[in-house]
Amino acid sequence: MPDGGYRAVLERTDVYELVGYVLLDLEDTYRLDEVGTFNTRYGYLSAWPLNGFLDELAGRAVNLAGAREEFGRLLTGGGGV
Repeated sequence: MPDGGYRAVLERTDVYELVGYVLLDLEDTYRLDEVGTFNTRYGYLSAWPLNGFLDELAGRAVNLAGAREEFGRLLTGGGGV
C-alpha cells in the first residue's frame, strides 16, 4: 500500500477451500457456525458467520444441509447438480 501499511487479501482459491471444508462436513459433525482465516505473519484473524458467508457468495439464501447433500452425491458419483 502507498502508506506503507498492509492489506489482507482473501484469494479466490482460499474462498473455495473454506467452502470445500464446510461442504465436506457432510453429516454436520463439527457444527460449524463460522469460517475464517488466520494470517500468521501479521497475527490477523478474519472470521465470518457461516450462513452470511455462503449467502453472500451465492447471492441468495443457501440451504446448507441441501448443499452438503448435493455435494456428497457429486463426490460419490450419485448424481448431483
